Amino acid sequence: MTAGPPADHIAPPETPDEQEAPQPPARRLWVWFLGAVGAGFATLITAGISGAWPWTVDTVSDLGGSPPIHVVADSSIWPDDILAFNDKLSSGSDYGLLTSGPSDVELNQLFLRHPPFKLRVMTVSVTIGGRRSKSVRILDVRPHILSSIQRPSGTCLVFPPPEGEALQQVVEADLDNLRPPKGRSQFLEKIVDLKQDERLTVNLVVGAQEAAYEWDVEVLYDYGSGSALQRTYAAQSNGQPFRVSGPVKKYGIAFETPNRIDRMFRKISRKASCD
Repeated sequence: MTAGPPADHIAPPETPDEQEAPQPPARRLWVWFLGAVGAGFATLITAGISGAWPWTVDTVSDLGGSPPIHVVADSSIWPDDILAFNDKLSSGSDYGLLTSGPSDVELNQLFLRHPPFKLRVMTVSVTIGGRRSKSVRILDVRPHILSSIQRPSGTCLVFPPPEGEALQQVVEADLDNLRPPKGRSQFLEKIVDLKQDERLTVNLVVGAQEAAYEWDVEVLYDYGSGSALQRTYAAQSNGQPFRVSGPVKKYGIAFETPNRIDRMFRKISRKASCD
């Protein structure tokens, strides 16, 4: 076995030849220049990727057929609404349901069995959301008539009047004479540009007197320069069309509810005109 150096042995210091020689100024400048150029290229590449990413996502969505906007339209039962039905709900379980104070769920089930028409006027809330980083120009929001039929005369339901004032911004349309307001080429008051996560809400107030209508919401938009104008349509969230009707002189049976809390409908003893 070979013995190691004594415990108090200290290695001799490096000679000047063994120490790292300092770099000349020209070489230090060249190393700095290469580092700076490399960092600059990395920054440009990162910026290019970041800038191209939204365009790439838009392109993938376009190629996949995903629409550039998302439209939701719905209508609720409001105080002072009047509903008209083709069917005469004068007996059986539906009559018992109305006169016993139906819940919201029970009323919705009744409406699925017997689709109602709002009488004279209805309000539909339309929310349009952007789905692209590039602007989508919303040109118009308007009713689209699916059918014009005879006014229902079987049953009408009268809801109690509102207690307070309701404020809203509206687009008005008369289905008996469907055309934009005088002096405008569209129903929407002004054109709106939407980008990703931006939203536009429009309240469509639609009226009818001469007939009953089934309809949905039509949104006219422009996505991309030089492209043809595009349309998308929205019905209720349950897939049903919206329905509005003009009144008739007399219904087979009519109900009203004076109590907005328990909502127990009672048969109207007077002439069932729902006026």
